[in-house]
Amino acid sequence: MINLRVFVPIALVWAVAVTPVARAQSTSPDTVAYSLASPPSDFEYGCFGPCACAVQVRSPLTGTFLLRKSRIDPLYTYYDVLDVRWKVPDATHNTTITGSGVYRRGGEVA
Repeated sequence: MINLRVFVPIALVWAVAVTPVARAQSTSPDTVAYSLASPPSDFEYGCFGPCACAVQVRSPLTGTFLLRKSRIDPLYTYYDVLDVRWKVPDATHNTTITGSGVYRRGGEVA
């Protein structure tokens, strides 16, 4: 099992912001369980931004995570991302990604 703490936030932002996820069941009133089931999600890793290296894509990314709203300030809404359990296919095996983090949504609008 590999813990890829660096790549989880990048993949999570892409999965949550770009890909609609299927809502599963709620574990408490403020926590919602999500599944990366449909449509298929991709896992991207590599150099992002001004770097010159290639970005690798593996598909399909499968698994689950919990999302719980934690706080709101004037610019952002913060969510705790809990119990991340994803699987990414490779040529010979699946890589398991586990972890947790914070998802920040919002920002100043011009």
